[in-house]
Amino acid sequence: DGSYGQGIPVITPEETAADGGKIRLIGLRADNRFRTNLGLVNPGEEEVKLTIALYDSHTTKLAELERTLAPSRWLQLNRVFGAAGTGDVAGGLAVVRQASKTGRFFAYASVVDERTGDPTYLAPTDIAREDEPLWIPAVAHTDGVGGARWRTDLSIFNTSTGDSVALIEFIQSGGVSAEKLVHVPRGRTITLSDVVAETLSSDGAGALRITPTRNLLMATSRTHVETQEGSYGQGIPGVAEAAALGAGERALLPGLARNSRFRTNIGLVNIADTAVDVTVVGHAADGEVLETLNYRIEGLAWMQANQPLPRGTAFAVVTSSTPGAAYFAYASVVD
Repeated sequence: DGSYGQGIPVITPEETAADGGKIRLIGLRADNRFRTNLGLVNPGEEEVKLTIALYDSHTTKLAELERTLAPSRWLQLNRVFGAAGTGDVAGGLAVVRQASKTGRFFAYASVVDERTGDPTYLAPTDIAREDEPLWIPAVAHTDGVGGARWRTDLSIFNTSTGDSVALIEFIQSGGVSAEKLVHVPRGRTITLSDVVAETLSSDGAGALRITPTRNLLMATSRTHVETQEGSYGQGIPGVAEAAALGAGERALLPGLARNSRFRTNIGLVNIADTAVDVTVVGHAADGEVLETLNYRIEGLAWMQANQPLPRGTAFAVVTSSTPGAAYFAYASVVD
């Protein structure tokens, strides 16, 4: 009765791997409910030879594949776990390594619900350190428009050779509302289903701050709605604090829509300890300004404005002039 899909952002050269580098993709799944497709891109002018290692949640290697990409080529390996004969996998990991000495590549995964066909795009995530936590800008255990029941599943991967403990903090409009220490064994991926309710014993919507007490972690999430026919949702990766917007910086939120088929929600996460003032300007496709919205977000707080922009909005520009500002901005376009 509607559409399913996945948002895929533009990739910059800095996000590709080069000169024998590797890309890790976490939160993969293959069973009777989900399949994982793995994509490879060679954006350069030299041939790239790649080795793809597939692991389960305990980092037991299940299979290893080799592929060669000619210059300016794309390749997608559909049902990559099934094609490799691995059996069912939850909390899976793919490590794509460059076997050739030169060139560059990018890798991504798409985890697809077998019943609805709804895909979730997964890209490499940032790495959390003791002095630089990861943020998941939006998570939920809440009811939405039309009776939708939004839930978030969180995957955390310990990239280190020693065990780690992650402090997970749930940040809402009033600040930190819940927190939990979670053990992540070395080399393991843990999956926390419905993390807001089951792990944090809370409800509502907000953001997560994930801080390892030692060693290095990666994290990604899927916020989704379950129906009798299957699930649909969106992937939201862990983002390092260094990626936050500062005073005077401009962020573009493209591809927005508000009409009879789609609505757009705007979210802001203030990761600083003091309040920040943020301006969101909605534009039509031709650049005409349609609406200017001003928000104040208190220190270490989250907010989401549902359908704040008028019909005809195609993109929004987000700025702040608050000295010392540090915040994230996102948009969610909902069918």
